[in-house]
Amino acid sequence: MANTVQIPKPVLSEFLEAGRRFNAAEDALENFLLAADKDFIKKMRDLRNLHKAGKLSDWSKLKTKYGL
Repeated sequence: MANTVQIPKPVLSEFLEAGRRFNAAEDALENFLLAADKDFIKKMRDLRNLHKAGKLSDWSKLKTKYGL
């Protein structure tokens, strides 16, 4: 047991919950930064218009073509 560290279950649970909260905060920050990026928004709108016009390739066909 020299390589084993025992951690009380409540402490481990708190640690895991803190990790989940950090991930959620990181996602929220990333979303905020992307939503504030005018170049990113323009690219997404342009791509959405191309998609609606049927001018983008099917994802499953691209994966097959490139061996993904």
